[in-house]
Amino acid sequence: MKKRKSSNRDTVLRVAAELFLKAGYHSTSMDDIVAISKVSKTNIYYHFASKEAILLEIVDDAVAYYDARSALIIAQQHVDVITRIEFLLRLIAYDPYQQDCRVGGTFLTLFAQTSREVPAVRERIDKFFRSKQQLLEQLLEEGISNGQLHVSLPIPQTAALVLSIFEGGLFLSEVYQDGDLLQHVFQSLEWLMRVQSPMRTTY
Repeated sequence: MKKRKSSNRDTVLRVAAELFLKAGYHSTSMDDIVAISKVSKTNIYYHFASKEAILLEIVDDAVAYYDARSALIIAQQHVDVITRIEFLLRLIAYDPYQQDCRVGGTFLTLFAQTSREVPAVRERIDKFFRSKQQLLEQLLEEGISNGQLHVSLPIPQTAALVLSIFEGGLFLSEVYQDGDLLQHVFQSLEWLMRVQSPMRTTY
């Protein structure tokens, strides 16, 4: 079977995403995208009204990509809750979308660069992380109901803590240039979650 050739639109989005994440949104011009993508400026403007429109499409594509893969992880009911939480974090941390970002993760990089000038980026990324917090809360509730987690575990706060530690870990792994840091973060998160496991009462 012949591999489907990428459309000019797909090529522009791929090249622009690489440039925005590696070189920076503000440092990337439409001419840069033209030069690397080999797609004419006229053709680019046929698909996208502006560089901002390309940016929003990239964010939307990333959100859709992670939403679909997150749903598959959540649906694995045979896997314990803490492992699924780790799978979710590893999905975002080690996915190709995350490679060579300027700040750490895809969303953090784009948010830091553009959220002031492009409110729609802030809105989309805010919605994405709120949805991920809700997924984490559902997992935590499941863990409490089936006895894997302590009944007193504060669900919203713990979900927010997991997201915060993860985003901070991505950032620090880039700052420290330490490829093992995220693995240590995962191990510490697992320890923190399991240390709160229900205590068995004997009679």
